[in-house]
Amino acid sequence: MNTLRLLFLSIPFLFLGCATQAANSITVAPDVSSQIEVFNSGLHDDCEITSGSALYEDKLLSTHVTLQSHLDEKIALEGRWSWEDAQGYPIKANRAWKTVFVNAQEERKIEGLAPGPQAISGKYELRYHSGETND
Repeated sequence: MNTLRLLFLSIPFLFLGCATQAANSITVAPDVSSQIEVFNSGLHDDCEITSGSALYEDKLLSTHVTLQSHLDEKIALEGRWSWEDAQGYPIKANRAWKTVFVNAQEERKIEGLAPGPQAISGKYELRYHSGETND
């Protein structure tokens, strides 16, 4: 009986822990529609990835995404870019999460620049701030 009670009491904490670190993302590439993936609906309700675009500048893929806050207060988030080549393989780059602050009701643009000319698409991931600072 105690084991069953413990199981039922721990289930909400499991879901809470999973939900807070799930990242929403957008994939951008030149001349292709952006693809937004929502894995954390709570984050999407608080701060939404609304659009993105990409173009080449001096043979490097230059990208930006737009975030829209739906909160009445500043929110701390984390974001990171990743890059793929024409064969769909990841390009080695710094994939550390960076702190992103979005003010109340703010529309914010986040820019990215591919680490090399072989990149043909970029993916931006956004999640709630983990509480650790590594910037």
